Amino acid sequence: MADFIGIFAQPENLLFSGSLMIFLGLMALLMLGFASDGLDVDFELELDLDIDVADTTAGYPLICFLLPFFGFFGLLGLISNWILTDMLDVTITQKAVISSLLSGVVSYQLSSRFAGFIAKSLPSVESYGLSHTDLKDRLGEVIGKKMDSYSTVRISVTDSRDNMHTLMGQMVSGYGEVEHGGIVRICNHDEQSDICFCVPASASCPEPSKPDSA
Repeated sequence: MADFIGIFAQPENLLFSGSLMIFLGLMALLMLGFASDGLDVDFELELDLDIDVADTTAGYPLICFLLPFFGFFGLLGLISNWILTDMLDVTITQKAVISSLLSGVVSYQLSSRFAGFIAKSLPSVESYGLSHTDLKDRLGEVIGKKMDSYSTVRISVTDSRDNMHTLMGQMVSGYGEVEHGGIVRICNHDEQSDICFCVPASASCPEPSKPDSA
């Protein structure tokens, strides 16, 4: 057991051991997000990746890429060092450089493909993929005290790909209030202000006004 633990403390393995520690830290952060009902996992940095699991390219939060990257990088680096020890007569520094390059390239490719799967597992990610997601006619739940046409309130929405979003919503003028826990229908999501304009779930979205013909 002591010999196994000692592998992680070897000089050539310190970089990869540290990578695995970061992986475990990010995993713990996500688990805390899963365990806390209503807790928003909000990361402003996003990474545009061409993911095969979706039919369009989506902007995923950076953590969805970093989590598998640090995990793969640490694991593959340790395996690479172990293999190189038996195959090549190289110094510790050379072995660490070779393993870093190999595991870095492979980890990047694998992480780019795992990011979409991880993003779909997040319980709530604000603004995740909204620039590529049509929320029109989706139903949302009012999280705040009430929704009216005078102020914005937080709502929880699930899009067509089963991704959850916690957004700000406001009632379309001319419709009544919806209390906390009530269901509303999204008529329009303004991407610039990140506000969803809604009507009660039982109502239909008003038709957009047409310009008067000359």
